Amino acid sequence: MTSPSIQYVQAPGARIAFRTFGRHDAPPLIMAHGMQDVGATLDPVAEHLAETFCVHVLDMRGHGHSDQPGLYALSHFVYDMVVLLDHLGLEKAAFWGHSLGGQVLTRFAAMFPDRISTLVAAEALGPPYFEARYKSELGLAGEGKRLAQTMKTRPRALPSKEFAAERLLANNPRLSESQAEWITTVATRELENGELHWAFDMRVRMVFAGAEDSYRFWPNVLCPTLLVFGAHAHEYWAKVVAPQGGWDGKFATGELDARVNTFPNARAIVLNHSGHMVHHDEPDRLAAESLSFLKETVTVNV
Repeated sequence: MTSPSIQYVQAPGARIAFRTFGRHDAPPLIMAHGMQDVGATLDPVAEHLAETFCVHVLDMRGHGHSDQPGLYALSHFVYDMVVLLDHLGLEKAAFWGHSLGGQVLTRFAAMFPDRISTLVAAEALGPPYFEARYKSELGLAGEGKRLAQTMKTRPRALPSKEFAAERLLANNPRLSESQAEWITTVATRELENGELHWAFDMRVRMVFAGAEDSYRFWPNVLCPTLLVFGAHAHEYWAKVVAPQGGWDGKFATGELDARVNTFPNARAIVLNHSGHMVHHDEPDRLAAESLSFLKETVTVNV
């Protein structure tokens, strides 16, 4: 399928880019990617879903073709969903989100329940609760240091697309070389001065500063919800949360089930051959599971 043209909508402080797949008379579905990613990496999943739905894949603010305002809060990302719905003339829609996108959508679902019909949230509940313990060990001074580093981050040029692909392969052992090469074509951009950069603002990481309260939104996500987890996501969390080692990144016994049970109307599936980047590791199964759930929970006129 040929990638559709980019459209834009003006949100508070940033212009948001999105692309639309599928028939315009089909039920609407909005897809949101993860942090330091771009909407285009969801295309292998979006193309499957577009056989049944009118799929709008957005670049979250600070990512892809959307503006990079330089300051980010979860409330910005949540309200961008309202802006997009209004722009599309939709009272409500189904939503699909990965990682940061899914975390944003759980908040959106709790805060704007009348505007969401159903939700697929992939790897969207954050790391195991060890993160809180880890941060407490850092102390407030350590947290301040991490915050300062995030706020001051400026883009550094990539030596080449080959280097970028090597970084992707090092971070995700389940990627094929061809996948890594393709991701670099959609997730990097060349500036006017000829420098090659990732197509996102590194400062988006500040969105999680002081945002450890996501769990309080989960009991208020009333719409049908599919929670998708990667069986090997612990590899990612161990690197991100405790890069110096000493933690395996795994959930404690019963911790994951307890999180799922916090949602009033949710079911969960685990993709056995996936890490955190489920849309790269098992795109076909992810699309099939998502489509089955969406067909079950959204009225579809075939």
